Amino acid sequence: MNSIDIESKKFLGQPKNFVSIFNALLFDGKQVLKPEYLKDENSELVMNVSSKYVDIIKRYEDGTYLDLFVIESQSYVDPSMVARVMEYESVARMRYIRQ
Repeated sequence: MNSIDIESKKFLGQPKNFVSIFNALLFDGKQVLKPEYLKDENSELVMNVSSKYVDIIKRYEDGTYLDLFVIESQSYVDPSMVARVMEYESVARMRYIRQ
């Protein structure tokens, strides 16, 4: 893992930073997502099913919203990344359906 990946994981590992970015991207800067409702999701679950590592996967659950956020850091353009992220999210969502 290179130093950029490590630093991005540290930065995005802080719930306040994580929700700030997604609020900016998804809600035009409105403070819809709150840091206290963000939890680490089990990335090993994805690894066990898909044989891939997930850089960052978080679960947001506040009683109204339940969603998963996956972030993959790449040092080059990978056209298949969208499909892989969809696979990671599908694996985690299936866990909730089965529960």
